[in-house]
Amino acid sequence: MADTTTQTATQTPANNVAMQFLTQGGARVEVYNHRFLTRYLPQGRPYVGDEAYEVDGFIWKCLGCDANGKTDGHMPAFHDYGRYLPNEKTDARRDANKHAEKCRALPKPTA
Repeated sequence: MADTTTQTATQTPANNVAMQFLTQGGARVEVYNHRFLTRYLPQGRPYVGDEAYEVDGFIWKCLGCDANGKTDGHMPAFHDYGRYLPNEKTDARRDANKHAEKCRALPKPTA
């Protein structure tokens, strides 16, 4: 039987992966660069404008249990559907790492 933890940890991440964390069970939690529409003004939250515009921000997902910023339950409620604004990279890192510290999910089988 192949060691899927080692295989998963050594797989090459997608191009849009900004950082990765390892869960207690060996699955990866990845923070991705993500382009999305927002109404938050460049100053960030809580400043909201009238018109939506595109920004380059961040999202994260656990590749073991499929949790993400909007489904994890550890996320502060002020984040918009699990999307982090460009100036919230530290928040995305903190939340993804917080999930990885507690998650015991194993890597999903590759076959």
